[in-house]
Amino acid sequence: MNDPDTDFDPNDPGVPLDGVNPNDTPSMEDVLSEAWDKGSENEPPEGGNEPPDGGDGGEGGDPPPEGGTELQPMDAPAHWASADREMFAKQTPEAQKWLMERSNAMDAAHTQRSQEIAPIRGFMEKWDPYFRQMGADPGAAMNHVMEAEYILRTGTQAQKLDLLKQLIHDYGVEAPGEGGENAPPQDPRVDQLAQQMQELAHRNNAQAMHAQNAQMQAANNAIHSFTSAKNEDGTLAHPFFGDVQVDMERLAQADIDSGRQPDLKDLYDRACWANPTVRQKLLDMQKTADAKEARRKRHAGSSVSGAGSRRAEQRSDDLDSILSNEWDRQMAAA
Repeated sequence: MNDPDTDFDPNDPGVPLDGVNPNDTPSMEDVLSEAWDKGSENEPPEGGNEPPDGGDGGEGGDPPPEGGTELQPMDAPAHWASADREMFAKQTPEAQKWLMERSNAMDAAHTQRSQEIAPIRGFMEKWDPYFRQMGADPGAAMNHVMEAEYILRTGTQAQKLDLLKQLIHDYGVEAPGEGGENAPPQDPRVDQLAQQMQELAHRNNAQAMHAQNAQMQAANNAIHSFTSAKNEDGTLAHPFFGDVQVDMERLAQADIDSGRQPDLKDLYDRACWANPTVRQKLLDMQKTADAKEARRKRHAGSSVSGAGSRRAEQRSDDLDSILSNEWDRQMAAA
């Protein structure tokens, strides 16, 4: 069903089909009476059947119809009542012609109206037994149904909800779960199975949460051990962890995505090397350590101080070589 016109007014009684009011349609008796009056006006005066001043249609008589052919008397339709046919036979040919045209027009209008109301007649024939059984007036019942249809399509949200509540109450509709004689029987096995499934879901959730917490705790412990690890001299073994932590997390996610198990030491070294600031600090620290070692050996009076210096320089060169190789490896991996 299409949405109604917004200008529709359910309280408007409407207009007759094609502007015709069925109550204004004349009856057969009215038509025959009018024809009788019309025929009486054309009857000759009493005392003779000849037309005045000439019996051959001369100057004093009525002019013949156009074309020179006089109208002939007509027979009334066979389906008319005998009294109507007798009345029709008493009319003049002119009145009979007018009467037949009027009757044919009435029949055509009646046929049109019958076709227009055929769907309504079919609906009434189908539902008339139910209306009789319910003791309901068909017109009032249809008006009630259409009012509900109109509100459900054009009313406000509050009006629609009020109407639905009223319909639920009037027709005795029960909401799901309220029971009643129409409620489906409950199988206790279904309730038991549902309870077992719920308990299993809770247990699985608890186990998954426990495993997740254990993994997080293990990761936190590993990170704490890594960040608190110290060298033999008591200095932190990984002093730049705070500077490269974000880079380590990014590298760890990349390893997981590629199917590799992340390693904290490997992540730390790669992150430090990828960070220009931290890399320079590491190089400076290594040079300082090498210089300190060289001074220590000189102060010790080593006879091989020259060789020691060469070894210190070689250590520095080795560190540069290691860092350079690590850089090449990082660039190749990228």
